Amino acid sequence: MVDWTSAAVIALTGIISVFLVLGILNLAITATGVIFKKVEARNKARSTG
Repeated sequence: MVDWTSAAVIALTGIISVFLVLGILNLAITATGVIFKKVEARNKARSTG
């Protein structure tokens, strides 16, 4: 017999984990983009100033 409660908990945990990891990756990519933009703006200001 299949224990549907345990199966549902495991499935839900897996789905939540995947979306949590995707959210963390999204934040990391966004932060990296912001850092690169700041560095680029700083380098532009140095070269023109």
